[in-house]
Amino acid sequence: MTQGERPVSLLVLAGLLLLIGKIIYLRATLRSIGGFGMLLVLAPVRALLWVLYDFRV
Repeated sequence: MTQGERPVSLLVLAGLLLLIGKIIYLRATLRSIGGFGMLLVLAPVRALLWVLYDFRV
């Protein structure tokens, strides 16, 4: 079974590897700066995305 030209099994494998990497990254970030630190970093990132959205970028 394929989706377009890519085998679905390859897409599932890539998705699982990305999910595992994201979980490991988030756990390491939580351990190093904590939940409050993540919120402090997330606030300007969200504000930047909001500005980019307002300017239609």
